[in-house]
Amino acid sequence: MIEKHAGGLPVEKACAALSVLRTSYYRWRSTEPGPRKVYDGILKATIRDIFFEHHAIYGARKIGEVLKRRGFSCSRRRARRLMDEEGLMSVYRHRFTRTTDSNHDLPIAPNLLSRDFSPAGPNIAWVSDTSYIPTTEGWRYLCVVLDLYSRMVVGWSFSDRNDRHLVLKAYAMAFDRRRPGKGLVVHTDRGSTYCSHDVQAFLRSHEALASMSRKGDPWDNACAETFFKAYKTEWVYPYVFPSPDEALSRARQYIELFYNRKRIHQSLGYASPFAFEQAG
Repeated sequence: MIEKHAGGLPVEKACAALSVLRTSYYRWRSTEPGPRKVYDGILKATIRDIFFEHHAIYGARKIGEVLKRRGFSCSRRRARRLMDEEGLMSVYRHRFTRTTDSNHDLPIAPNLLSRDFSPAGPNIAWVSDTSYIPTTEGWRYLCVVLDLYSRMVVGWSFSDRNDRHLVLKAYAMAFDRRRPGKGLVVHTDRGSTYCSHDVQAFLRSHEALASMSRKGDPWDNACAETFFKAYKTEWVYPYVFPSPDEALSRARQYIELFYNRKRIHQSLGYASPFAFEQAG
């Protein structure tokens, strides 16, 4: 404060107003910051760049990983301290409501996946789930299909209705993009949209096998639910979508440009889904 206002206020008066000895002020001015303090300043500037480059969603653990990749030496504790000093806090986590309707008489597929979330390669096992997106014009629904090998979103769809057509569009995109071979396992919950005759016929026509979670057990489809927890936390709750078109546009940005290609995953050795598949 004294340094800032020195041009218009005598140092003597400024020191008196702030109860600071003039000798202390002049000693502070003549003291050069140590190498650790200088490095902290460099780290703070870099941390701010990383934080906002990744849409304010990374905490100290992931910030530390990105710093290491950029050639900086910084522990997670130091990263957390510097983030606190800069007032940088990752977005707050919210709970979200499930959209599954399992109260139906449609056939239920067996649980072929059996919580094996680490297939040996791509297009061996996929998972799918659906969640709601709030907009000022009512609910919209997002369905995604993820390849468990890389956690990449290989297919998705967006609609004002949570019905079998939403699932079929996501499946169509996924099968068109990936062209999987015979025997692919597609795991979902027991929702009526996934159990519908049209959706099951689609899987059979592509020689894929349907797999479904046990009733009331969210851990059986944990990877798909984890995607939506991240999506809601990082991309939905910080914003109010003024229209369904805006919600659709941001869903496309998150999935295609950020999540698949840029967002690092601890389970993938801090690689993005795209980078993980390229390296494999």
